[in-house]
Amino acid sequence: DRIGGKKVILWSRYPWTKRIQPEADTLFGSRFAAGILETPLGKLRVVGVCIPYANSCQMAASRRWQDHQEYLERLQAFLVADRSMPTMLLGDFNQTIPRRSQPERVFQALMRLLTGDMTVATAGLADSEGEPTIDHVVCSSGLHFRAEGIFPKTIGDRRLSDHFGIFGSLEKRS
Repeated sequence: DRIGGKKVILWSRYPWTKRIQPEADTLFGSRFAAGILETPLGKLRVVGVCIPYANSCQMAASRRWQDHQEYLERLQAFLVADRSMPTMLLGDFNQTIPRRSQPERVFQALMRLLTGDMTVATAGLADSEGEPTIDHVVCSSGLHFRAEGIFPKTIGDRRLSDHFGIFGSLEKRS
């Protein structure tokens, strides 16, 4: 929450035509950003997330993974509410895909969110040391994201992040 209280910031070289904000949702808060872009591929809904990690305790009575699962449920409701245009969902999912160490019930909650026309472009992606990503790019039908490389967590002795970055290209799928 260092940058203006936001954990998620979306940027694009193409113009944003609309900002999307779920109605009075305190769980999303700084962990969500969404909007509509005008791109050479057409209109595109982009949703950026930072899904709470296992021990997140935003609510007084939270137990391990509770905020995470509640966030997934609310995100699913948000995503299915509007299927009018291609959607790109990206950010910190705080889960590996395929499942590695997270509880099966938590992984299945994520998979329910990503069913239907959603494709996880970053499934199985790992860094040069074999660490799998918990940051993902998911596209609805009509879109294809091709991961082309990663940004390392460190450069020399300087730590940039606790996550490695992912870059790639987005194309229309026929």
